Amino acid sequence: MKKACSTSITACLIIFSFIFLCGIDACEEPRFRDNNDGTVTDTVTELVWLKDANCYGTLAADAAATAAAGLNSEECGLSDGSTEGDWRLPTKTELQGIGTDPPATWEYRTPEVAWTLPDAPFENVQSAFYWTGTPYPINPVCPYIVLLGNGYTTFNTSDQTYHVWPVRSDS
Repeated sequence: MKKACSTSITACLIIFSFIFLCGIDACEEPRFRDNNDGTVTDTVTELVWLKDANCYGTLAADAAATAAAGLNSEECGLSDGSTEGDWRLPTKTELQGIGTDPPATWEYRTPEVAWTLPDAPFENVQSAFYWTGTPYPINPVCPYIVLLGNGYTTFNTSDQTYHVWPVRSDS
């Protein structure tokens, strides 16, 4: 009986020590998981983002959409087996959500929630405007853009050049 009690106490102490040292929240999976194939999965939205957020530099809107749609494995550090047509520009909601936790969305201007510039495990995230694939409703030739430095959202003519950050669904 003494040995069984001693073993139970030891097991409880090990579990308690782990919880105390690690913290319940710290033991949870991080929101952004590096897939080690040039992609990062957002475990909340289940979207897969290109790890290199500046692979294409800046492009006009049409060229940005074409570049994202044409992305495939062996480009931009990818080794995930993706093919042309798997990737796209993020929607306004998706791009706004990558800098807010939990993901949030707003029409335009600066968010009313805390914004964080995405960092590790992402690479080359610029504190600059990025294209979305969402057209501004009043003028559809003006897509929304999101400033990743602070989440400021606006729209601009499609002939301007901004950064491109492709995304795809997890399936």
